[in-house]
Amino acid sequence: MPRILTGTATAIQPADNDPVQEVDLTDTVISAPVRTIAGQQDVALQLLDQSPINFDEVIIRDLLADYGRRIGLQVLTGTGAAGQLLGLTAVTGVETVTWTSTAPTAVEFQKRVADAVSRIAGATYAPPNAIVMHPRRWAWLLIQNDTANRPLVVPESQGPSNAQGVLAGGAEGRVGSFAGLPVHVDSNIATTGGAGVNQDVVLVLNTAETILYESQIRTRVLPEVLSGTLTVRVQIYGYAAMATRQPKSIAVIAGTALTPPTFV
Repeated sequence: MPRILTGTATAIQPADNDPVQEVDLTDTVISAPVRTIAGQQDVALQLLDQSPINFDEVIIRDLLADYGRRIGLQVLTGTGAAGQLLGLTAVTGVETVTWTSTAPTAVEFQKRVADAVSRIAGATYAPPNAIVMHPRRWAWLLIQNDTANRPLVVPESQGPSNAQGVLAGGAEGRVGSFAGLPVHVDSNIATTGGAGVNQDVVLVLNTAETILYESQIRTRVLPEVLSGTLTVRVQIYGYAAMATRQPKSIAVIAGTALTPPTFV
């Protein structure tokens, strides 16, 4: 994948007919190896023949669901080794915002998000357009109140005024906004970080700088492979590649404040 290393430039022309600014563009490439994600299930032919439902469809739906989960894991935490994609949290050179607190508050969190926004915009001249967090972190934000016990994240449908965040509904995908940025929740975010092996992270990023390529998902039913035992193999597989062009377009908020929240 091509990537600009040193860009062009413009400048003020001091006077008519003076030379125009010219800086040669240089580029480089980013490797985005194509990876294979696959799964299969062997099932007795008797079950397929005698089941009152199309049991092969049940198996394929379950495999497809796990395929989607696996892609999500790779996008977030893939190591780039052993056939894995290079996930967002494993990219070298991302911004790291540390949040240390034993009694975290929504105001503290907003300051860390603002820090991440500032770093990304300052380094790449383009602001972030998304926050990605674990559902438990979003649920924690939903119970944060002001001094009058009014929620700081309020329903989007109520025409919120002066709200830190808004709730658009749902428990997965885009769920609302916080600090002016759309919030997406994903259960694939690891919750095993830090010294206590119990911390999650929050990502602030410009999604335009990370590109994910996916093939169509192929499905196969293979009755011949295990025909000697009247067994049928159901298989799915697909290909994916991913690369981040600008590591500084990603900021990872991490620290002791991101331990499991309490809801009591």
